[in-house]
Amino acid sequence: MKDKIINNSVALFNEFGVNKTSFRNIAASLTLSDGHVRYYFKTKESLLLAIFDRMNSEILDLAGQTTVTHDDIQSSLKNNLKSAFLIMVRYSFFFTEAPATFNQFTELSLYYAKLVSDRKNLFLTLFKRLKKEGFFVKSFSELLQEYAFYSIFIISDSWIRHYMIINNKIPDLQAVEFHTAVAFSVLQPYISEQASQ
Repeated sequence: MKDKIINNSVALFNEFGVNKTSFRNIAASLTLSDGHVRYYFKTKESLLLAIFDRMNSEILDLAGQTTVTHDDIQSSLKNNLKSAFLIMVRYSFFFTEAPATFNQFTELSLYYAKLVSDRKNLFLTLFKRLKKEGFFVKSFSELLQEYAFYSIFIISDSWIRHYMIINNKIPDLQAVEFHTAVAFSVLQPYISEQASQ
């Protein structure tokens, strides 16, 4: 039942927004009482935390399943980023309503801050390894790697909102591919000549 509640909540939050979707709306969409929903999730924040955790787990599972082969590192990285963007589209309400939602729910905001820190460590470890293997140029310093991480993270965190403001719809595959290329272009100047061939 927990998964059904999460799935329906994601659909309703994507369609109507977090603030306009109540436990009653979620319960009605499942033909349950809102008390039944509250049995599994005491507060809206606990529900949002469960949804955010699911999204984060899907992205981390993806990262864990991806093998970056030396023959085709660029393609592997782009495909991984594209797959992460596709996951994010399924949870688009987090990105379209981010400031208001995170400001309203303290635990969710703390979870997000931890996620940024964890992602930073993950990316910087990957950048360091790929530089050592010759994928990145020697001048791709630790500071530039940090800038690259934040640039990619800020793009990934805001591209859905940007797209939806302009197009008034959920991003399609073409939009995902375009924004994947935009995010990946941050790394382009640091890719070594041998890796580019």
